[in-house]
Parts: sequence; C-alpha cells; structure tokens
Amino acid sequence: MGSQFARPSSFADLRQQAEARLAAASGAALAAVAAYDDPVRLVHELQVHQIELQMQNEALTEALQQADVLRSKYQELYESAPVGYLTLDKDGVLVELNERAAALLGARESRASVLGQPLRKFVSPACGQRLGDFLQAVLNSSKEVQADQLELSGQGVIPTYVDARAQASSSSASGQTLIRLVLVDVTALRMARDDVVRHLVAPGA
Repeated sequence: MGSQFARPSSFADLRQQAEARLAAASGAALAAVAAYDDPVRLVHELQVHQIELQMQNEALTEALQQADVLRSKYQELYESAPVGYLTLDKDGVLVELNERAAALLGARESRASVLGQPLRKFVSPACGQRLGDFLQAVLNSSKEVQADQLELSGQGVIPTYVDARAQASSSSASGQTLIRLVLVDVTALRMARDDVVRHLVAPGA
C-alpha cells in the first residue's frame, strides 16, 4: 500500500507533513489506549509489543550478519577465480576487475591504476577493431557474446591470448549500462596449436 503522504516539494511542505504524521500517530496511540479499560492489560500488551520489536530487531541483525558472510565468500571467490572478471561501462572503460584480470592486463601490482582506462589500451593494435566490434555486439544483444583469442598487449615477450565472453546488464544501483566480461587465458593452447601447424608445414623442423 502506498503512502498517503506526497513527496514534499519544500521545507514548509516537509514540516506540514511531519505535523500531520505526528497527529495521526498520536491519534492512533490514544485510540489504542482507550481500547483497554484495564491498566494491567494495557501494560501487558505494551510489554508483548516491546518483546516483538526486540525479536524483529534480533532477526534483522542475524539477517545482516548472514548477508555479510555471504558477501565475504562471494568477494573471496571473485578475487581468487582462475579467470579474469572485469566490469566495463558502455564506453568500454574499466570499472572493476579481479586479481586474475589485473594480472592478464599486466597490472597485478597496481590494479587501481588501470581503473578508468579503456580496455582497448590493453589489447594489441591488431585486435583493436575486433574488440570494438565485440563490445558493440554485446551492447546490441540481450545474450552472452563470445570473442575468441584476442591478443593482449601486456608487457611480456610472449603475447597473451584470451577468449572473452561478455553480457550487458543494467546496474540496479545507478541504472547505468554495464558490460560483465570474462577473460580466459588460452595462450598455452594457442602456442600448442601453432607448434602443431609448424610441424605439419615443415616436418622435422
């Protein structure tokens, strides 16, 4: 059931509504007192109501504690996952990432330094257009979209290749469109495949 009081448009309206609520609450309290002719019964009812409020408070406190435990477990799983988890805004800018994602982008020691940076900055120039097309496809789809073997620029001599899966969603807090991205390191698979191809093309090499 919606509130009978409208949203105040000024401090004067706010005060007026506050006085109206006080009057309504006082009237209800007086009516409740009048319903009990026996003072002993009235005291008993007040004590029962107080215990009910205490029990509700205890239940709420327990629920909050359980939520904190679940949040901690989720955070631990998120951080220690063997795949990279990233959150981008609709422009492809990094909003959040876990430890594995930071390592893949070459920022294990300074994760905060990559936040606010566009993801394309960490992809090789040869894959820049593919990444752009991939992110646009994600924004245009209601389903998960995949891109295979994107090459990250990184800092190492050996290039890093990742398979990417992503889906767009709306933030419940801000309503902002976000891209949830998963990166899986497939560098070893790519190198093994290239090895096989080289041996097939040039046997004995």
